[in-house]
Amino acid sequence: MSFLPWWQRYPERLQWEISELQALGVVCRVDEEKRTENQTVVMELSVPGVLTGTAELNMTAVFPDYYPLVPPKVFAADLEMPHHLNPFSKEVCLLGTPSEEWGTNGSLAQLLRDQLPEAIRAGLSDDHEGAEWNEKPQAEPYGAYYTTYASAAMVLVDGSWSIPEDAVHGPIEIRLAGPLPGPDVTAARTLGGVVAVGSDTGQTYATLDNQLQELLEGQLVHGRWSRLTSAVNVDDARAIWDAGQKADSSGSTREESYQGCRIQVRAVLFPEETGPRKVSDGWAFVLKVRGAQQQNNKNKNRRGGAPRPVSVSGGADQYHLLRTGRAGRSDIRARVPEHLPLATKKVAIIGAGAIGSAVAVHLGRAGVGHLFVIDADVLEPGNLVRHSASFDGVGLLKAAAVARLVRSVAPYTQVVFNPAYVGGSRPQGEPDPLRQISEELRSYHLLIDASADRGTQRILATIAREIGIPYLSLEATNGAWGGMVAYIGQDSSWCHSCLEWFRFDKTIPDPANSPVAYTQPVGCAQPTFTGASFDLEEVSLQAVRTAATQLSAGDGSAATPGFDVAVMELRNEAGERTLPTWNGYNLTRHAECTAHP
Repeated sequence: MSFLPWWQRYPERLQWEISELQALGVVCRVDEEKRTENQTVVMELSVPGVLTGTAELNMTAVFPDYYPLVPPKVFAADLEMPHHLNPFSKEVCLLGTPSEEWGTNGSLAQLLRDQLPEAIRAGLSDDHEGAEWNEKPQAEPYGAYYTTYASAAMVLVDGSWSIPEDAVHGPIEIRLAGPLPGPDVTAARTLGGVVAVGSDTGQTYATLDNQLQELLEGQLVHGRWSRLTSAVNVDDARAIWDAGQKADSSGSTREESYQGCRIQVRAVLFPEETGPRKVSDGWAFVLKVRGAQQQNNKNKNRRGGAPRPVSVSGGADQYHLLRTGRAGRSDIRARVPEHLPLATKKVAIIGAGAIGSAVAVHLGRAGVGHLFVIDADVLEPGNLVRHSASFDGVGLLKAAAVARLVRSVAPYTQVVFNPAYVGGSRPQGEPDPLRQISEELRSYHLLIDASADRGTQRILATIAREIGIPYLSLEATNGAWGGMVAYIGQDSSWCHSCLEWFRFDKTIPDPANSPVAYTQPVGCAQPTFTGASFDLEEVSLQAVRTAATQLSAGDGSAATPGFDVAVMELRNEAGERTLPTWNGYNLTRHAECTAHP
């Protein structure tokens, strides 16, 4: 079955569009050559001033392959305005979020009638209030319009940096790792990070956070930066390099050896929108490779890697525009504003297995300031079917593997680990690790028990009550049929022993549990429960929601969850999969409990 172009699938739609345009007084012509050769409908338009709100405009409309499921695009080659217009392609921004604001019954004529005059008015306005119309308020960063970025190449900066306005150029240090950019888009990434931005007099204006620098590898490259009064309006790395070099009257760019080539790095700082009509510093980075050419495919390594650039006498210099990645604390945490208070919180997690590892990773992503991971077990290859770590963590202590994983996804979360075994008897003569840990835990805001062991839960809940910190436990049943999350606050009227009594008298039901026996993989000392990560993480995620909510409560950014214990079922009594079902319970002191003072 051949794929039919949209005007054949909807045979009357094209003529309808033309008729609608003509009714508005728009002169249109379909480029039949492009329709035949490229299977694309392109319309040349003459839009009268009554629609543009200014003067008559020659415009081009391109109907995408999947029109009318998605809207047409409109371009105005002769239009100049600082907003709502791609400076290179000249596409006019008519819809803030096209996929949401476009309906399949819409038309190009409707866009020109309802959106175009407002877009032009707002695009020409320097007044934010006067620029608003029925769109979502958003910034238009100029750097986002460049299309000539090298593939898989990025330089990290901190979006909160504020370089003095009177500082115009100086040295810059970039930690750079990975191969030089090339045509092979499957090659390993080139990643850099701006370690320092300085002046020619030795002053340092900005440095990357130490916790982020610790994740950067590679060679320290010394380059130059210069300030421009406006963004370079040419989508070309060489043009940006030349503009930066012209603005830097005080220094030449240092040439260094890298990956068998001679390279230079230059950065430009320019005014860029970072909020609706809010302007601050934008960055662009250009990597210059002196006289470099790519080796031919015969010189690929035996594993099929990308050819390495080599210096060749007489070869042309190459200029690569490197994408800017904003990786500062505020850049990363801006996506979770509700949980900004987590940055000051310290959380301990005991148990770095399947459910505990997921809790650690998600708390790190949410912005918890400090994590303490405790587990004495080793990560086995078979654990990976439900553990958050990857194969490069196999053979490490689970606590170490989780700590390394959290650092890689949440660089601003300080994470430490301890290989202590908690819950069992200790060899004679050795100190009690839990007693040592409990003293340290007094400064923490929450103890999370992911041991999923009933005896360990009793111990840890008692310790948490004695040292006066909140306690949260999570557990999953065999087969991952169900799970439970329980939170005991510092001032809770009930305790873990009460919870056991409530479970004993069925006030709180036990989660659904698979009747199938545990399995004992080859090489394991004891049987283990079964269950896949996509089911187990339902329990971990609810534990993280509870922890994040409780840790943020009182900071004006989150409400309490409204229950103490949550019980989940993923299977019914017949063992059939169901939608995750959570039931919450509020507890008080149990009449039979004698654990309270």
